[in-house]
Amino acid sequence: MVHVIGWTIAWVQMLLAPAFAIGISAVYFTASPKTEPLAKKLLVSAHGVSIAALYLVALSVFWFHRSSDALAKPFNYLLLIPVLLILTALFMFRGRKVIHWLLLVNLACLAWTAFVGVMAVTGDWL
Repeated sequence: MVHVIGWTIAWVQMLLAPAFAIGISAVYFTASPKTEPLAKKLLVSAHGVSIAALYLVALSVFWFHRSSDALAKPFNYLLLIPVLLILTALFMFRGRKVIHWLLLVNLACLAWTAFVGVMAVTGDWL
């Protein structure tokens, strides 16, 4: 029983950040006014999806045994993409502004992605 609980906690730690990030993107997409062009709705809701994509790519690098110290710097640069998309959402989103509070959760997801991701791409785990 203890083994199952430990395994479950590990999976929650691994999947919670990308799941929350994607969920927040979905909230932004659905909260955008119906009159907005699809491209703009996709742009202002892309921040969470980009966080989840970076997280899963980093873990895939580890799973496929491609980790390398040389990947740390490119990965850290890629973390700027969600930051830029978050800023884009702050300025371009035309829905209810209270939704912007969810960006704090996305920043926490991004921090977790940075923490786990750099360990995954380098193969240097705590």
